[in-house]
Amino acid sequence: MKRIISLLLVALPLLMAAKNYEIRADRAITSIVNSSEANVELIYAANGGNRITYSSSEIEMPLKISVNRFGKLTIETNRRRNYKVSKVKVYYSGHINEITNSGTGDIDCGKLNIPGTLKINNTGTGDVDIKSINIKKLTILNKGTGDVDIDGGKAIDLTIMNMGTGDVEAKIKSSDATISNSGTGDITGVRQSTNSMVITNSGVGKIVIKKQSKGGVVNISPNASRNIRFIH
Repeated sequence: MKRIISLLLVALPLLMAAKNYEIRADRAITSIVNSSEANVELIYAANGGNRITYSSSEIEMPLKISVNRFGKLTIETNRRRNYKVSKVKVYYSGHINEITNSGTGDIDCGKLNIPGTLKINNTGTGDVDIKSINIKKLTILNKGTGDVDIDGGKAIDLTIMNMGTGDVEAKIKSSDATISNSGTGDITGVRQSTNSMVITNSGVGKIVIKKQSKGGVVNISPNASRNIRFIH
């Protein structure tokens, strides 16, 4: 009996040890869809990119990860029960043009330099956090309870539409911007555009714009809305 117990004690840590997973894509990752409970981190890697890594103590693979022929990365729950995974790290080498978060997990990203366009679509309870961004055209659609947070950057053309209960904080400078709020969440942090800015608020959430000394023309609807404010 003592020998059996000792063998079990030796085997137990092995069974509980984390298993590492790595998925390599045979093409550049251009968009991400996270519908799982896992937190995802996007990491630019010119060399060694287009691969996904994570670890789990589960015996069976807890996540379903695939990249289609268009470079769309999809992260889904593979097992419909409680499971534990580490943060999923996505290494990419090209330009990301779409980020969709429809699960309970978060998507985190450092600095993004994109010569074209990026669409951020957040419909879940998780958050999308980007440290900074420099881009030609940026579109943010927030329809869920999660938040979208961009800590700085520039865009030539900026569109923000908030239709959910989550908040959008985007500390972004732009040439032209269209800001619309029809939800209960707030839109804050946005700098006044240098050329033109259209602001519409039909929801109960607030839109707060930071004035700029060289700000351009601003059109507001409705004109007397208490939920649209400018601060210095």
